[in-house]
Amino acid sequence: MASDAPACTSKSIYLASGTYTWTELWEGAQYATRDIYLAAGTYTWKDCVVPYDGVYGQQSSLSRLGLPTAYLNDTNTVGWDRGTYVFGSLLDPHF
Repeated sequence: MASDAPACTSKSIYLASGTYTWTELWEGAQYATRDIYLAAGTYTWKDCVVPYDGVYGQQSSLSRLGLPTAYLNDTNTVGWDRGTYVFGSLLDPHF
């Protein structure tokens, strides 16, 4: 069975330097989490729902020109019925 294309949303955001807790969200529930240090600058913040032959996973990324892209991946896959879902990630500063 072929997979559909990922569904993604992205935005440009300026972040102050410091440590953040980065957490993925799906329908209000919190999933994958990591602490990450980010240098000050403008980042592209992207969240995707990625299909894997009938089940779905979530991938979040933060990219800044000249730096490696950081990823937060929910390694759990789930079988959701067709519909509209709310997903994304949050950055909680430690300062």
